[in-house]
Amino acid sequence: MDLEEAVQRCQPSRDALEYKDTMAFLSLLKSCLHLDPSKRITPKEALKHPFITMTHLLNGKETPSYVVEAHQFMVVCPTYYPDEEDEDWTGPQNAYNIEAGNINQSRTFQVQKNDVLFSNSTHYLVMNFNGEGAFGKVAQCLNLSTNERVALKIHTQNEEHVIQQEVYMLEAIRALDPEKNNIVRFVESFRFNGLSCLAFEMLDKSLWDLMKESWTPLRLNEIRPVIHQLLVAFDALNSIGGAFGKVAQCLNLSTNERVALKIHTQNEEHVIQREVYMLEAIRALDPEKNNIVRFVESFRFNGLSCLAFEMLDRSLWDLMKESWTPLRLNEIRPVIHQLLVAFDALKGIGVIHTDLKPDNIMLVNHKDQPYRVKLIDFGLAAPVNMLEAGDTVQPIGYRAPEVMLGLPLSEAIDMWGVGCVMAFLCFGRNLFPGDCQYHCMATIVQMLGQPEDHLLSAGIQKEYKKTTDSIAFVSLLKSCLDLDPSKRITPKEALKHPFITMAHLVNEKDTHAYACEAHQLMAVLGQHCGSVVSTVAEQMPCCSGFSPGAPVSPTSNRKKKNECLNIQ
Repeated sequence: MDLEEAVQRCQPSRDALEYKDTMAFLSLLKSCLHLDPSKRITPKEALKHPFITMTHLLNGKETPSYVVEAHQFMVVCPTYYPDEEDEDWTGPQNAYNIEAGNINQSRTFQVQKNDVLFSNSTHYLVMNFNGEGAFGKVAQCLNLSTNERVALKIHTQNEEHVIQQEVYMLEAIRALDPEKNNIVRFVESFRFNGLSCLAFEMLDKSLWDLMKESWTPLRLNEIRPVIHQLLVAFDALNSIGGAFGKVAQCLNLSTNERVALKIHTQNEEHVIQREVYMLEAIRALDPEKNNIVRFVESFRFNGLSCLAFEMLDRSLWDLMKESWTPLRLNEIRPVIHQLLVAFDALKGIGVIHTDLKPDNIMLVNHKDQPYRVKLIDFGLAAPVNMLEAGDTVQPIGYRAPEVMLGLPLSEAIDMWGVGCVMAFLCFGRNLFPGDCQYHCMATIVQMLGQPEDHLLSAGIQKEYKKTTDSIAFVSLLKSCLDLDPSKRITPKEALKHPFITMAHLVNEKDTHAYACEAHQLMAVLGQHCGSVVSTVAEQMPCCSGFSPGAPVSPTSNRKKKNECLNIQ
C-alpha cells in the first residue's frame, strides 16, 4: 500500500470538499517526508501550505459543518488569525473554580441534611454525613442530574492555600485512569456560599473502619490484593519516568503554581549543562506565541540537578494510546500548525530539536482547549552548526534518511519528524518501524522510493553501505516487477542500474570488506562487466590483483576480505 492509498483509507472523504482536504494533507505530508533534505519543505513554507491556511475550505459549500469545525479547531493556534497575531494569549481560564481574593474569607454557612448545593454543572442533595475532619465535613450527596451518589468534601476552615494545593493535585491526576490505577475518581470542585467543595465518587468504607469492626488481623491472602492495588496506585502517582531520572508534579509554594520538575538522577553533568544551555537560548522566544514549553528555572538540591517547567496536560502519545483511533484532519491541522510555528521559531535562532516524537508534544489543557499543544524536551537539542555528518540523532522511527546515510544535517531533520507525526496522527500508528534502522530505511524506500544516487554515494556511515546496496537491490527488483509492461525496466536499462554498476560502492573507503567482496563476486562475469570491475578495482587498493575473469575461490575471497578488515 502506498502513502496516498494509506491516507485515503484512514481518512475517508464524504464529498469533494473533504477529498480536497485529504489531498492537501497528503501534499504537506509528502513535502515533509521528501527524501532530499535540501528540497524538504521548511516550517515557514509549510505555514503557507493550503492544508494549514485552508484556502480550499474558505468558500466550501458542500459540507458547511466540516468547514465550521475546521475553523473551530484552529482557534487554539495563538498565531492563526492575523488580526490576533500580536495580542497576548491569556492562557487557559481557571479550571479549578476557586476564586481569587477569597483567602481567609469567613464561612458562616452551615451545611445540613437535605440542603441542596449548586455547582456550575449540577445540583447536589445532601443525604447524610460520613464524618468530620480538621478540614470540615464529608457529606453523602445525590447528584440530581445523574442520580449518582457522590462524596462531597466540604472545607469549613480558612486555609485557602491548602484547598488550592489539593485541587491542583487532583487536577494533575485526572490524566490517570482511576479504575486501572486504583485512585478515587475526582468529579469537580466548586464554591457554594463561601465554602469550597470537592466532589468524588462514592465509595464504601476505609480500611481503618473495616479493621476496627473486630480488630482481627487479615490473612495473607486478604492482604496481598490490597498491597498490589496500592503499589499500582503509587507507581502511577510517583512520577512520569524518563531515562535521565524523573519528572515530578510540584506546587510552587510561593505562587501556588503547579510546575513539572525534571530531576536528573544520573551524574552526566555535561548532558545537564547542555540542556540548560539550550533552555536558556530559547528563553528569547515567547513560549505562548511559539508553542514551546515555558522554562521556569534550574537549580540544584542535595546534589541533584532540577529543571522547573510549566505544568501541562498530557502528551499526544498518551492521548492516542487511549483508543489508538486516528485523528480526523480537522483535529490534526491545529497540531501541525502549532508545531510549524515552533520549528520556524527554533530555525530563526539556529536550533534543531532532534527528538520530535508524540511523547514530546504536550497538550496544554485538552478539556478547555482541544489540541492546543506545546513542544517539550530540549535535552537533545543542539545549535545547527554543532551537528556533524554522521551524528546519530532522532528516534529510529522518526529518523530522517540523511541521518541514517551520514549526510550533513540541518533543520530539515525536524521537518521530517513533523511528517512522521502527521502520519502517526493520521494512521494511529507509526509510519516507519522503530525497531531497527535497516527496517526503517527499507520501509522508507518501499513507500517513498530510493534516495537519489548523489545522496547515497555521499553517505559516510560505515555500517550503512550494505544497507544502501540493499536499497539499490529493492529498487531494481521493483523496476523488474512493474505491473505495467510498458514501464518495466529493459535489460539495457537494468545493466546501468546502480545495483549492477555498484556506483554507490565505488568511492567507499570505510567499508572496504563489503565493497571488495562485491567486486570479487562480480569478477566471475569476466569482460561482461569489465569496465565496472576495473573502475572499482582502481579505487580500492585492497582489491588490486583481481582482474575481470580471474577465478575466485571462497578461500581467497575470505583472505582478501580479512585483509580489508586488517585481520591476520
